[in-house]
Amino acid sequence: MPMTCVDHGPFACHEDGCPSTMITCYALAARLSACNLNFGEIWKVGLPDGIQVDQPVHHQCAASCSRCTADELRATVAVSEPRRWPWPSALQPVESVFAHNMSAAALAHRIAIAGTVGPLIIRQAYGEAFFRPEAWSREALRNRCAPTAPPAPPWPTIAYREPAAIGKRWAGLHFDNGAAQGVRDLVSLIDAQDAGRLRGVVLFDSPANRTCPPVLLRANVEDNERHKLLDSLPAPRFFPRDFEVVLGSEGLWRKGGAPMDDPDLFVSKAGTQTHVHIDAHCTRFWMLGLSGRKLWRVLPPDEVSNLAPSRNDKGGEHFLADVLDPTAEANADVGAQLGSVGRLFEFELAPGDLVLIPEGWPHAVHNLDDTVALTYNFVDEANLECYVRSLRAHVGKLLVKLVSQLAQGRGRQDAADAFSQHTALAYYEHLSEHVARRSPRHRSGLGGAASTTVAPVDSILEEHIPWDTFAARQHQHAAGHERGTASQRVRARLLALMESGPLTAEPVEALLDRFDAWSSARGAAKEEL
Repeated sequence: MPMTCVDHGPFACHEDGCPSTMITCYALAARLSACNLNFGEIWKVGLPDGIQVDQPVHHQCAASCSRCTADELRATVAVSEPRRWPWPSALQPVESVFAHNMSAAALAHRIAIAGTVGPLIIRQAYGEAFFRPEAWSREALRNRCAPTAPPAPPWPTIAYREPAAIGKRWAGLHFDNGAAQGVRDLVSLIDAQDAGRLRGVVLFDSPANRTCPPVLLRANVEDNERHKLLDSLPAPRFFPRDFEVVLGSEGLWRKGGAPMDDPDLFVSKAGTQTHVHIDAHCTRFWMLGLSGRKLWRVLPPDEVSNLAPSRNDKGGEHFLADVLDPTAEANADVGAQLGSVGRLFEFELAPGDLVLIPEGWPHAVHNLDDTVALTYNFVDEANLECYVRSLRAHVGKLLVKLVSQLAQGRGRQDAADAFSQHTALAYYEHLSEHVARRSPRHRSGLGGAASTTVAPVDSILEEHIPWDTFAARQHQHAAGHERGTASQRVRARLLALMESGPLTAEPVEALLDRFDAWSSARGAAKEEL
């Protein structure tokens, strides 16, 4: 007699009696039309007694197949820990250091070469002066982040894993603002997570300064006041440079227009996962574990072809492979070659430890416990050229748009005025010149392949600094090219480009090469004429 399948909490859509411990809407959606197949077409071995191989899956697993709604997705987490990586020869040790055991120069060099050698864990990165584990429990965070005024936009940034989004959207996630789910502050999200309604929803990349301001140590304080801010975190001394902030609050390209829109806060329940992905715009990032353990699987860029890459309709690269469940049959179905992976770094991030994930490295995360973490994406000397190449692609799209508008009769002066206000162009103008000023051993052509040269090394600081001090330090790298000045230089370059000859539907790379050929100095001279 067939066994009865029933839903049970807190794992929405998970059914007793179905032929897998992971027979959730996640697993079935990953198999696309699996609900309409027979059991024998999916499970070759291991079917429980009483289940017929020719029986349609949706007859036995009705909850997962027909009633797994968006509400249930937001309540669902993984049933068990990630599957063990079955090819141990691929597993690589992750370098783990205590900062006080390395010279500043050696640590700075290791950070600079992370893109080549892999992730780096800095144990107890802040030390006892700024990090007390008991201050970062969910209950402690709930008390410290309680709103002091009626909540107002912008709302917390939340996300949950959506099987249908795998291979189509970044990290297979559905993003939302908290208000859409009745979450207007961190406290209400923590309560909804603990109650089960939003158990599978993560506070994801939500700006800490807006979501819970006490998390960040913003300004300098007298020593006798420091104990009052003991549980506020300064900017870590290991990463003193961020080129994304150099043009000030009006010129920020990726950080939402304000320096303190990074760093970001993550608050997650045990069992939540982030599908394998690469962080955008060639940025590298650090993550500080504050509470609970996170399991990471990180792969070098040359392993991307084994992850069943998929491009969405916007040209973004995503991955169909599930590296947290490497033996799942779905991996073979989508063409993943996980058994061919030559190097994979697996590690747990513990409270107080900080990990650096290099630019371009795919990674997936499983929360082994309820977790809290702080993270920051940035651009330093090591990944600057890669970042500028990312900007260059965006600049190419803007130039194609410019050509189109000129063809429709828009005047050159008007077009130059309008397009010079695009922040991406201002950043490209300033940062590409910074790259050009490097010595030959530290640069390669921006239009070519990734650089194989050795990037300059950013010296680490002697101590951690307040976040306001960190942001102010970045402005000195603008070197006279503030946002307004950069826009003027872009305008001059655009006019020089338009006056250099007819602009037609050229290949984008040729158009970019012409744009790059006109230095800002020559463009300024042309404008004066």
